[in-house]
Amino acid sequence: MNGKYSSSNLGSLFRRAKQAISFEDFAAYAPSNGAAASFVGAPCRNPNGELIGVVALQIPLDQVNRIMQDRSGLGESGETYLVGTDKLLSGGCSPVRFPVPLA
Repeated sequence: MNGKYSSSNLGSLFRRAKQAISFEDFAAYAPSNGAAASFVGAPCRNPNGELIGVVALQIPLDQVNRIMQDRSGLGESGETYLVGTDKLLSGGCSPVRFPVPLA
């Protein structure tokens, strides 16, 4: 695969989603003016099981932030965290109400 966005997170998702349902973590995405976006995608197959395409959905960071910052039902001490496929906290999603000092 080649083209202007083949090295983007959408390009990476496309290559993996040809095989199975896939998720690509947040990264700057040029067609969205450099705003962070993640993608989810899945292969599309014909009745014979042959790959005919990939369906992909862009997940903009601002929409995830809106969901993550909704504290409804969490009480006074509830927190939400978004963890990436690399098992690291995704930044910029929800301010921590009760920070833990680091060393």
